[in-house]
Amino acid sequence: AAQVPVLPCYIEGSPYNHVPWSPLLMTAHVRVRYGELIDLSPYYDRAEDRELHRELTLRFMREIARLAGRPEFEPRLAGRNWTPRPEDFE
Repeated sequence: AAQVPVLPCYIEGSPYNHVPWSPLLMTAHVRVRYGELIDLSPYYDRAEDRELHRELTLRFMREIARLAGRPEFEPRLAGRNWTPRPEDFE
């Protein structure tokens, strides 16, 4: 909706204790890696396209995985009934 490019980034070293707010409560020394801007202007006229949202989400996740040094990682989108498994956090 903002019609701005996306800047992918990866934060390494952030503590996580299996709850979303835990990194905000713990001190840590982290390293942030930034990727190249991803231009979304070719898609401005497709703002309501749900399939495009899925494709772009996977593209962003792949880029973050690359920044994390895991280019082989193949992201999956979670559905409405998704339940996390222990291996999802490895």
